[in-house]
Amino acid sequence: TWYPDGMGNNYGENGEITADGTYNVYFRPNVDGGDDWFYGCIYVAANEPSTEPETEPATEPGTEPVAEGGFYIAGTVSGWAPKAEFKLTKNDAADTEEYVFEGLELTTTDQFKIAYSADGTKFEDTDWYPDGMGNNYGENGEITADGTYTVYFRPNVDGGDDWFYGCIYVAANEPSTEPGTEPATEPGTEPVAEGGYYVTGTMNNWSVDPAYKLSQNVIGWYQLNGLELKTDDQFKVVYVEGETKTWYPDGMGNNYGENGEITADGTYTLYFDPAGEGNEEWFYGCIFINMPEPAIEYTVGDVDGDGEATALDATIVQRVATKIGVPYSEDMLMQGDVDGDGELTVVDATYIQRFATQSAVPYPVGEKRTR
Repeated sequence: TWYPDGMGNNYGENGEITADGTYNVYFRPNVDGGDDWFYGCIYVAANEPSTEPETEPATEPGTEPVAEGGFYIAGTVSGWAPKAEFKLTKNDAADTEEYVFEGLELTTTDQFKIAYSADGTKFEDTDWYPDGMGNNYGENGEITADGTYTVYFRPNVDGGDDWFYGCIYVAANEPSTEPGTEPATEPGTEPVAEGGYYVTGTMNNWSVDPAYKLSQNVIGWYQLNGLELKTDDQFKVVYVEGETKTWYPDGMGNNYGENGEITADGTYTLYFDPAGEGNEEWFYGCIFINMPEPAIEYTVGDVDGDGEATALDATIVQRVATKIGVPYSEDMLMQGDVDGDGELTVVDATYIQRFATQSAVPYPVGEKRTR
């Protein structure tokens, strides 16, 4: 938990520290500091100058390792900061962009991510792999024994099934006194930890990702909500049990989406019936996707649909309210019912009229909304 919230807004980045020196830091987690407290929770005060003779630094200037731009191991082993000794090197022997770090000492309680630093001094919010501050390698017990590991990293997220979030693979080294010993296992050769049905495809680089695991619904099908798809995505469902994978539909071909079944980018719900008893709308009888209705933008008080709340809208609502015979739809009711009582009334007409003449109204007439 970061104070202030998030990775930005750091004390000192705007020059609050005006001189090198020794400081006292006061911190109040309940955020009840005064005006002089940074974001209400941090206050920094310089100590009085020491009367002791100046102490020489333990090492001479320029002898510490200098960091530089590149990819770093960032975690409990490095204090979550860029350190030169945790910088990855590019693996020129790989068939894709890949970086490697050999000889990483880890314990079962360690956690880490890969982070990019442009200058080797700090990490920005957007430079973490996987994305964000959560989902750290090791927090779910991926490191099963203390030891020395080799870390492989592919920033383009094209790793195999066993790569953490598709971009990080960790292999334990064999004990050896000979230099250049290869890791005991190669990426992609270890079994997936948890069995079950997964969606795997171009949207997740064909990896078996816990975020794409299906859960069984009340009627016995398997379901995944919130599946983000684009029109050029392809996917299948795969059942994982240890090292065994069973594909639906059978084999690696016949992918949902390769013939244009996904007609629009959007958020879908996927249903899967392993018995293959779906009707003709189901892909190969076992997969069905359902995209929710697209969001509709509207303006509060805009009954005629021209994008604005005007005197004409007020007149239409007035005529509906007095039953003069103007037909109206559910959309008109939602957009014209500005006071939210579920009806089109003369009160709604009055507020729309007042808004049209630039008078203040207590309801959100003219506000842009989405439903």
